[in-house]
Amino acid sequence: KGLTTEERNKKGIPSEFASRLAAAMRAAVEENSWGRDELKYSIYSDDRRKHMEYDDDIQPKPRDGVEEEDVKMEVDGEVSKKENLVYDRDAPLDCSLVPRPIGFNLIPQTIQDYAAICLAWSNVIRGFAFNPANELVLASHHGLLRTTTTLLMLYTEDEGQPDKWEKLTTDKREMKSFLLDVANQLRDDAFTFLSAAAGSLDLFTLSPEVSCSILGSVIHWSICRNVLAFEQFTVWGGVPLRDFCLEIIGKMTVREKNIRLLVSTVPEKKFRTFIKVISGLLHTREETQIREFALVIMNAICQTSKLACVVAGTETDIIKNAVTFIEVTDANMFRIISQQGVLFLRQNQDSMGTTFEMLKKACNLLISLGEQERCKSGLLKHVNRLENMFLMHYVDAEIGSMLATVIHMAYHSNICTERGQSSSAPISNGRTS
Repeated sequence: KGLTTEERNKKGIPSEFASRLAAAMRAAVEENSWGRDELKYSIYSDDRRKHMEYDDDIQPKPRDGVEEEDVKMEVDGEVSKKENLVYDRDAPLDCSLVPRPIGFNLIPQTIQDYAAICLAWSNVIRGFAFNPANELVLASHHGLLRTTTTLLMLYTEDEGQPDKWEKLTTDKREMKSFLLDVANQLRDDAFTFLSAAAGSLDLFTLSPEVSCSILGSVIHWSICRNVLAFEQFTVWGGVPLRDFCLEIIGKMTVREKNIRLLVSTVPEKKFRTFIKVISGLLHTREETQIREFALVIMNAICQTSKLACVVAGTETDIIKNAVTFIEVTDANMFRIISQQGVLFLRQNQDSMGTTFEMLKKACNLLISLGEQERCKSGLLKHVNRLENMFLMHYVDAEIGSMLATVIHMAYHSNICTERGQSSSAPISNGRTS
């Protein structure tokens, strides 16, 4: 008495409301306990239906106190004796409203118990991941990361192998369906945890097995055609696995060593496919967060790998998409400056659909591509569009300088350094002949 709520919480003393609530719950449990001597429900109502009301006239009666006239009911004006109306506590409960598995999906109870334990612990670790204070601890736990990498690839089959479902019997198919459903839930929890801890991951401090498994898993789900990678309304989670992978790789680019490890360990065939997939996500039709994650990833990779620059610049539309991204942003800037002014734009960068930092990354990406001889002709096709973006120089001097560098590299590609003559790609209305 006399203590405040904060003092009660520190000493572990329940509040007055909590004490009353606990007492009421205890009374309710004792009242509705199946082990008591009284009958649980009353069957002595006029409409002959079970109910849970507690009127004085229909209170549950002890088993020994039930008399013969109490079990007589009037049917069509006649009084007849109904047999077996007295409830038996040891009789099976009525489970007509309890959902049960269908006949061909009977999973052993032991398997269900193990699955429930795994899902419970997975949910606990997922909850820890939502607290930013736990990020560094979770990202440095090797055992947890090793288990996470195993969960990411549960029941994933290689593309070159035939489907094994056709070889399974009916009972084994039912078991695999159940385990696959559990695996999908565990995979969603593992991706949630890894996306929260990716910003603190240093792959060089982990064992090669764990590092390569993490990179292999995120690359696999980034380029695979499985419905789980793209579907947004699954029963296991609301975020597609590909979006998780983009967030994980985008956060790992904070450390340059992680990108170097990605470039050096991923097989060339998968790496080329990965570059093509991520380059396609820079299109303006993609969602904002997806496009910006793709821009961050491609900027970091192209600054590290010449192969990535050549593949992206010659086999994809990444230059066109990056220029379009800058062009659309420039148009939004012109509209906002005309209505609100430059000061409003600098204080509210999100009003133009992106930030100055993303524009710098797009310019850096174009500079990285322009440094490769095989990609310079792609810049030359869009040089006129780059020249028309005059607002960039006025709003941010650094972005304007980077755009000037890109334009210079594009014009320089039109000069044959050996002969001092124009190359076979002259400038004509922004197009090459």
